[in-house]
This record gives sequence, structure tokens and C-alpha cells, in this order.
Amino acid sequence: MNLHRIFCFILCYSALCSGLWAQADRRPEIDSLLLSQDYDRARQKLLQWHKNDSTEFTMRELGDFYATIDQWEKSQEYYEILVEEHPLNAEYQYRLGGIMAMIAMQNKLKALPLISRIEDRFKRAAALDPKHRDSRWALIEYYLKVPGVLGGSYNKAYEVADGLGDISEIEEWLARGYIEEYRNNEQKAEELYKTAMEYRETVGENYPRVNVHYQLGKIASRYQTELDAGIWHLNAFKDRYEPGSRVKLKWVYYHLARIYRHKGQEGIAAKYIDMALAEDPDFAEATAEKELLAR
Repeated sequence: MNLHRIFCFILCYSALCSGLWAQADRRPEIDSLLLSQDYDRARQKLLQWHKNDSTEFTMRELGDFYATIDQWEKSQEYYEILVEEHPLNAEYQYRLGGIMAMIAMQNKLKALPLISRIEDRFKRAAALDPKHRDSRWALIEYYLKVPGVLGGSYNKAYEVADGLGDISEIEEWLARGYIEEYRNNEQKAEELYKTAMEYRETVGENYPRVNVHYQLGKIASRYQTELDAGIWHLNAFKDRYEPGSRVKLKWVYYHLARIYRHKGQEGIAAKYIDMALAEDPDFAEATAEKELLAR
């Protein structure tokens, strides 16, 4: 059983969510240090603030900071305390589940004992907050990727997708499209994703789940549909991008380049593909797109 593959799903939300930490509450000073990758100074300031004033806020800032720099066990220490002190906080339950998943992914010996605890945290978050979108997306990923003997089930994934419909119709259609895509039912996935696009106007700039903007932009890029809406949503995602996002800016630029190519605006497409490659010179998909534009 490939447990590393099983746990890659939880936080590697390149197709699902911008990351547990992208919307973290932080002081602007810490945001600035993270953007400049000055992690040592950020750590020193946070630890000093925590020493001088050990509040829930500083505890959360430290937990989020260690998650942003992939020090998951340090992050777990703070979130275990937060969950113990605030057991009815759905977001803390969700984040602790994600942290456990990353620990399991990096240490196969710890993976199996953690698997049921991860599911439990996500289920608690969903139960505590009927409108908690990210925990439901995490459960869908969980039920799709975990073997049946450990609780995985397409039926369970669909049940969670149905529950998302009680929150937002667009979330349900996106979830159903994702499930079909995972099952390699490409035609059905395309139909469902295009149905989701019909509800795009229900998603404003400040929609609670930031990554919905990326999902809609990717659909526009992939299926050559509602291209102007795709541009708007990708820019909306970019405007709300923060350190710690699991969807990197290179993917936003890549999909913008594809959309502009579909619109026949090769010059703008070339600009965005160069921006994608500036983010990651070894970005294979962007290299292929650049070669396509050069033909």
C-alpha cells in the first residue's frame, strides 16, 4: 500500500484549495517578512510576541508560520493546544487534520496510525460548522484517495458533494466534476464543470473559499469556455494570493496564458508564460505552452 500517495492529497490542493495557510490571520509585518522569505526574522518576532503576550492570536500565528515553512510537527504543537483550548472551533480542527496529514506524508511510519485521526478532524470541522467548505473538500479528497479497507468510498465522496450543495450550488457541481475527473470520466467531468461555470456569477471577489477562483479559471483554460470570466477569476485569485498558498502563481500565469492564446491574443499569452517561467524555469507545462506559442 503506497501510503505516501494516499496522504499527498490532503494538503497538495493544486486543484482544490489555496492551502490551509493562505488565508491565515497575520500582522502585516509578518506578511511582509514571509513575502521576502525572511523566515528567521519572522520567527524571532513571533516568538518574542508569544513570550510577551501568549494569546490565542499569537499561538495561531506561530502554528501558521511553522506550517508555511513546512515544519509540521512544530505547527502541530501549537494547533494541538488551540484545539484543546477551543474544541468547538471548526477551523482549528480542520487545520490540525491537515497538519497531521502532512506529517503522515513525510513519515510513512507515522502514516497508518494517523489516518483515522485525520478523517476525524475533518469530520469534526464539518459538523461544527455547516458552512465550512474546505473541510468538506478535504473529506472528498480523503474518500477518493484512501483505499476502501481504510474507509475510502466513491459513495461517501458523493455524499459530501451533496452536502456542499446545501452551502452553494457551484461548490456541489465543482465537487461532482472533480470526482468524475478523478474517476477518469472525462466527458462527464467536463459537463459537470461547465454546469458549475453557469453559477460563476454567485462567486464574488470575497467569496469565502479563495481557491474557487482558481478552479473556475482552470476550467475556462482547459475547456475553452467563458474565457473572459476565467481571466477575471484568475486575477481575483491572484489578488488574494498570500504566502503559504498551495496553488503557486506559476499556475495562475500558465492558465492566463492559455486563455489569452484561446482568445487569439498571443502577445499577452507570451507575457504570462514568461511570468510563469520566471516563477519556475523548470515548469514543463509552461515550456510546452511557450513552444506552442512560438509556432
